Amino acid sequence: MIVRKDADGNPTSFQARYVNPLDPSKKVGRNFGLEYETEAYRWLDEEHYLVTLHNKGIRQWVHPSQRGTDTMPTFREYAKDYFDKYRKPDGSKLSGRANRCNEIVLRRLNKTFGDIPLDRITRQMVDEWYTTARDELTAWTFEQAARTLKRIMLAAATEQNDGTPPLIPASPCRYRVIKPQSKRRDQPPITADEIKRLADLFPDYYRLTLWLSLLVGGGLRVKKCVRNRGFSRIDL
Repeated sequence: MIVRKDADGNPTSFQARYVNPLDPSKKVGRNFGLEYETEAYRWLDEEHYLVTLHNKGIRQWVHPSQRGTDTMPTFREYAKDYFDKYRKPDGSKLSGRANRCNEIVLRRLNKTFGDIPLDRITRQMVDEWYTTARDELTAWTFEQAARTLKRIMLAAATEQNDGTPPLIPASPCRYRVIKPQSKRRDQPPITADEIKRLADLFPDYYRLTLWLSLLVGGGLRVKKCVRNRGFSRIDL
């Protein structure tokens, strides 16, 4: 970064520049006003990233003046294409339920990442989303969203299905996806007194249903059921 000055030595602008990776004898630069110092450093960071992709053989570097529209797909575009083409190990498509779940999760993710090109999604952006989403989303939605984001970015960082190189050098998702603990574990078991009071509130024709429901998984045997004169007695 160079500070340009006028004849009196007063700063007038910033010049951000770096070595042309195609011709090291030349520089690539861009001027910014004094009030845009942050933008100047951001531009340098973005250009450095493109040069890194070029040096690793992942993406050809193009001079800023010769760049057209960015061909890097956005997260929204890549995610849609990923699931449209996805097939299970047996070659079949995802079920309707799975597609609906993916749509719900992608709507959440697209609010943050949808319009951002894949190579502009940084680890910091992902970590900030992770922290916020963990507090705002339900446990199920957060787990599925975190898993889907990591899955899509990992796919973008590996060789594509058509044999072309990875779109990004590495996935920015470094977190571990942990299955949330069921809230049922925090629910205290119902007591015998609570069951009796609940049964008393049931209509007569439903009351037996409540008591019988307690026997599910209890290994009830025939010898425990005694029929006598149209009545049944269950010995517990």
